[in-house]
Amino acid sequence: MPRKPGKPHVLRTVRTKLGISQAELAARVGVTAIAIKMIEGGRLKLSPKLANQLAIYLQVNPEQLIENYEPGTPRDALGDPWIPETFKAGRKPTKTEIKKETKTNARLIEALLLDSVRQGSFYVVSYALRVALAQLRNDFNLARPVKAARNAQLRQASPGSDNGERKSANPQRAPSARQSPPHA
Repeated sequence: MPRKPGKPHVLRTVRTKLGISQAELAARVGVTAIAIKMIEGGRLKLSPKLANQLAIYLQVNPEQLIENYEPGTPRDALGDPWIPETFKAGRKPTKTEIKKETKTNARLIEALLLDSVRQGSFYVVSYALRVALAQLRNDFNLARPVKAARNAQLRQASPGSDNGERKSANPQRAPSARQSPPHA
């Protein structure tokens, strides 16, 4: 006896609007077609990592994929209505949009940290934020910009270090009179 169809899944809505098969979508995000079928059928819950992979490929809201709210009305990552043209165009954000999102996120982080001071948990929350950011870098295979920027700054700060000459990394501080031993 055939099973009653369950609640539709937003993943199925997006996939069918794009005309992509379960097998094609599965190949694009590195899972099996059975996994996509089970997610769409409500028998397998999406992990945050897979939701992010699907969200990147399909240009949809990862939270909506996980929670499956409003399955007939897909949304993009910012919560706006998703349209297939967004997926096909592969639109990249403008610098203005990036700056706006950066300011919004900075305000959210500042409010969180200020509240954590009142709760007496500033250092723990600050550490948890750094861990979460590192996890995002790993999940999305992003470079470590802080470390790269710091390394570039250190290289720039001491250009004469390869010839044994000591240079101060702080431009307001005089370099030491003592010389480094020559490199062999």
